[in-house]
Formats: sequence, C-alpha cells, structure tokens
Amino acid sequence: MKTPPPPQDEAGRLATLRQFGVLDTPPESVLDELTTLASRICETPIALISLVDEHRQWFKARTGWDVGETARDDSFCTYAIHETDLMVVPDTATDPRFLDGPLVTDGPRIRFYAGAPLIASDGHALGTLCVMDRVPRELTAWQRDALRILGHQVMAQLELRRQSREVHRQERLLSAIFDGEPECLKLIGPDGSLRMMNRAGLTMIEADSFEEVAGRCIFPLVVPEHRSEFEEITRRAFLGETGTAEFRIVGLKGATRWLETRAAPLRDEDGTITAMLGITRDITARRLAEEASRFNDERFQIVARSTNDAIWDWDPVADTVWWNEGYQTLFGYPPSETDATSASWTNFIHPEDADRVVSGIHASMERGDSSWMAEYRFRRRDGTFATVLDRGTIIRDASGAPVRMIGAMQDISERTRTEARFRRLVEANVQGVFFWNATGEVTGANDAFLTMVGCSREDLEAGRINWID
Repeated sequence: MKTPPPPQDEAGRLATLRQFGVLDTPPESVLDELTTLASRICETPIALISLVDEHRQWFKARTGWDVGETARDDSFCTYAIHETDLMVVPDTATDPRFLDGPLVTDGPRIRFYAGAPLIASDGHALGTLCVMDRVPRELTAWQRDALRILGHQVMAQLELRRQSREVHRQERLLSAIFDGEPECLKLIGPDGSLRMMNRAGLTMIEADSFEEVAGRCIFPLVVPEHRSEFEEITRRAFLGETGTAEFRIVGLKGATRWLETRAAPLRDEDGTITAMLGITRDITARRLAEEASRFNDERFQIVARSTNDAIWDWDPVADTVWWNEGYQTLFGYPPSETDATSASWTNFIHPEDADRVVSGIHASMERGDSSWMAEYRFRRRDGTFATVLDRGTIIRDASGAPVRMIGAMQDISERTRTEARFRRLVEANVQGVFFWNATGEVTGANDAFLTMVGCSREDLEAGRINWID
C-alpha cells in the first residue's frame, strides 16, 4: 500500500491532537451512538471514529469492528486527513492507493470506504468519522450529507470535551492559588452568608473545613462592638462601593483575633453584583503591639492569651523575655522548659539562619528602626523545624535607646510549602508566566517567558524588563 506524506504542519497537527487528551481513553456513550448512527444511515456494517497519531490510527468509537488500532501506514485515514471534505473510495480493489493494502487483501477485506475528516478549530485534522463495507458501493447524496453532519457532531463533542478538560484544569489551578493564598479570601452574600473561603480564612475563624461554615452568616463571629461596622461595609459593597474595616472576631473554638478586611463588589459578566469579595489579613500582632505601648503589663498579658500566635515581650537591657501560651501551643515547650532570657529564642533558631536573624534584630535596634521582621526556621520541641514569620515593634526611651520590644511569631510552614509548590508549578509551565507592577515593570517570570521575550534572568533581577515597553 502506498502511503501519503504527512500533512504540511504535522507537528502542529499532533500537538493539537494531544491537547484534546482523548487518545487511549475509555469509550464514551455519546460517541459510540454517533458511530452507530453513521453505520445505520450509510447502511454499512462498519463505522469508526479514527484518530491518527505518529504511528497508528486509534479508534475512539467503533461499530462492527473488533480491533482497537492499526498501523498508520495501513490506514485509509492517513489520506482522509489531507482532505477538507469527504473522501469516498467506491472500490478499494481498483484504487492504486489501497488495492494491495493489508486491510484490503487480508483480514477484514475492506472494499468500500468513506471518511469525514474531523477538523479542529485551528484547521488541523485529527482523524475521521468513517464508514466501511466489505463490498464495493456508493453513498447517496443524502447519506454523504448525513456523514458530514455526523462528523461535525463528533468534532463538536471532542471540542466540548477539550473545553471541559481545560476548564477543570483552570479550576484546579485557581483552586490551588486560592487555597495557597496566605491572606483570607472569601465571598459573602448580602445577608452575610459565607459562599466561599480559602484555607487561610478557615484557619482565622477556626473552622476545620468549609463544609462546616458554608452558607452560615459570618456576622455573629464579629464581636458586638465591631459588628455594625462590618455589616455596613458589606452593605456598601452591594451598592458598588469598596471599603476597609478593622475588627475583632471570636473564632469557632474561642480564639480572638484582630482582622483587617478590604471589601469590594464582585460582579458577573452582566455587571450585576453577586457577592462581596473580602481580602482579610490577621493584624493581631500589630494591634497587640500598639495596645502594649498604651496598656500595662497585666492588660497586655490578658490580650496576648487570646491569640494562638507566639507573642513575646523582650527587655533588651535586662535580657528578660515573656512568652504567651502560644509559644507552648506552636512549638511544644512547656513553661518549665522555657528560659526567661533571649536564649529561649536564639537557642532554637536553625543554625543556618541564626547569624542572619540575630544580627538583623540588633541592626534594626541600632539603626533606630521602629520595627523588625524576619522569616526563618525555628526548632520545635520534637526536633522538627517550623518556618515562622516574626515581627516586632521596638519601643524606645526619650533618648531613642531601645528599652522594650514586643512582637509575635506566626507559623507559616504550610504557606511556605504552598508557595514552593506554586513556584514549581510556574517554573515547570511551558507557557510564559510573569508578574508585573503598576508601572509595567516585570517583577517575576518563569524561564519560558524569558525565552519568549529574549531576556535573561539577570535582566529580570535588575529590573530591566518592562511589559508596557
């Protein structure tokens, strides 16, 4: 059997075929029914949905045919994918292209073939919807039209399948980004009902799963003295306004937190406001630090017990440190094993981080900074290390000398792992992924994007790539 050369853009055609993700997948009833219908309309014993890759033609659906695939060089479809309309072979035994082919001389002894090419939206033919018979014959004009229409239906089903597959992929990606976001993201209805919330938000309100709070009014979690303000920014969001509020909540398990929410209306494709989008961050440490400068130690300790973060109060002159119960909760060190000096902190910083962190906090104090922040690894009592975000406010006397420092350590281990997974996802993506700021400066990109625009990572790190340019 004489085989035709590959289509002009065979690499592009094969890439399109792979995008559909249909090769070697289980049968699907809707496609099986279309091949059965084609067989009955064309009055042939055999009907196939054939997809042609580099080496074979594989049958997604088949009627009157037991074989799952055949060699590409032996197939009629290698010719049909070159066509833009039906390819009809009334008698294969008299056609020089096929008369000595194995499907004609052996096995099924095919004498008649008609195939409608399955052409994707980008113009590439993936394969055919074909009918075959073991005797020479012809199709009526009505049967030819019907085979064309059924071919379009097969392609429509494949396109629908591809779109659904892409939607699911995007949903999984968005879900990963949504759940990996370290700040709380939530959607709220006009009555305060919770429609969606990511993992960071669930942690803030102490919910074990979204199912536990889905549809539940979130207003009662806000303490009474702040509730009306939160209800007001929700109401205004459904009027199309944005707003910000700071408020205190009591979680489902009793913990109290200070939160800051930025609220904005979420609109559908018609512009109708369907929900309030709230972006919330935990500002407990900041509020506690502010309050600590105004209230006495007793009041400070009462407030500090209301958070699960490790709150600390350090006197750098006497080198004494007070920890709240969050230190024990997060890291497992009981009060009997907690040193009252800065050793309760410095001794447990990862050796590779210790110099950077300790020198950094002293440098901030010496420079006259009002605050300090660092991310590092801190050893738990069981020997494992937590990744923590540590923030402190430096209190100075009239001369500017540091006399007190109050701060909080937050365990961000899960967020760090999520960010690492997301970075790997971005770097592994064959598509260009990049981030830019309001001035157009590209602030982050994967290798695929840098290759596309012909820039180096040094250009990126030096701030020389501008998306507007």
